[in-house]
Amino acid sequence: MLAGACRHKSEIVAEQFTVRYCATSVRVRDVERCVTEIPLEQQRRRDATIRLTYRDGRLQRSELVSGSGEPHQVDVEDYAYANNQLSRLSYTSFLGQSVGYQSYSPDRQVSHNFDERGRPKRYPNWATSNFRRRFDAAGFVESTALLDVAGNPVASEGVHEWRQKRNAQGVQVESAYFGLKGEAVNSSDGFHRQVRKVDALGLMHSERYFDRENRPALNQGAHEVRVRYDDAGNYTQTDYFAADGSAVRDEQWGAASVRIGRDARGNATEVRLFDERGQPTI
Repeated sequence: MLAGACRHKSEIVAEQFTVRYCATSVRVRDVERCVTEIPLEQQRRRDATIRLTYRDGRLQRSELVSGSGEPHQVDVEDYAYANNQLSRLSYTSFLGQSVGYQSYSPDRQVSHNFDERGRPKRYPNWATSNFRRRFDAAGFVESTALLDVAGNPVASEGVHEWRQKRNAQGVQVESAYFGLKGEAVNSSDGFHRQVRKVDALGLMHSERYFDRENRPALNQGAHEVRVRYDDAGNYTQTDYFAADGSAVRDEQWGAASVRIGRDARGNATEVRLFDERGQPTI
């Protein structure tokens, strides 16, 4: 725990700062939270760890860091509060440049995405900047729907809403996509529903895909993806399978198995690709 101090009206007010490291995280009423906190010793052996910084017990910043503590090339999130609840989530690039922010309606059901100049900003992969969320009793999002700038329901590539199921820790274990009339639709990746198996840290070990009739579907050529990890929680192998359990090549990698070699800090040192028979690809 680190101590800082600020001067206000000739008085020194001590502020307490706490840093926590997470293998994975969830959001409760939009505020990020560790699924399982990991010790610093383990963080130093991980390629990527979520670092949460708290001031006086309230989350102030979320960032993804390497085993040496250096930031990854992803946006840093800074939290601002009003009336004891999150009022604004600001995004800064790893170079320190503002790239936008997110604000919320008074009832917190609607989130609005803006660029650094305060203009509506389309969220990545979706043709809109506004979302209506529905929360469960624990504060986890259980459904998200797309809205246009006027607050009207819209669809992006046929998808208007996606609904999530979570385990007791709040980790998403299932999601499904629906259209403007509530009908089941496929995502832009070609499947309606995805089902995950996760461990106590919240790490995904397998993911399967299904169509609107609950038949096996494909994502990038595979029905199921299985992931292996080392003892620090770094992923070391990803394998791809058809609906019958046979090995199949992922369309992006062009391989049925992707294996990652890592150093003591968890940094990737090599990537090896294998075909359906377990032989190295050319």
